[in-house]
Amino acid sequence: MKHMAAHEAPVIARLEPSPGRRIFSLVALAGLGALLLQIALARPPQHLGWQVFLLVLGGLAVWLAVKLWQATARGLVLREDGLWEAGGRRLAALDEIASVDRGIFAFKPSNGFLVTLA
Repeated sequence: MKHMAAHEAPVIARLEPSPGRRIFSLVALAGLGALLLQIALARPPQHLGWQVFLLVLGGLAVWLAVKLWQATARGLVLREDGLWEAGGRRLAALDEIASVDRGIFAFKPSNGFLVTLA
């Protein structure tokens, strides 16, 4: 039997981030960044160090909001030949996956899971 390409292997499971969570997370993180930047620029603190701190933290929050939006744009696809991004990039072969943990104490996002590689 020849090796099947990623797009030819049958899909076992597909996971996509929910649009509501993506939008809520983006608004919360970008809103925090905008608020910090607005405080730093409209009502600057007396000490210059605090203003720089607020500017850096606000810029970081906005940058993280953009990265969050990009990272959650892709879903996961589990096929017989491994775990793939929806865009076609292979993340791990099935024999490389040691365990999948959905436990309450697993380091994961809400309703998420943790994949441990061998």
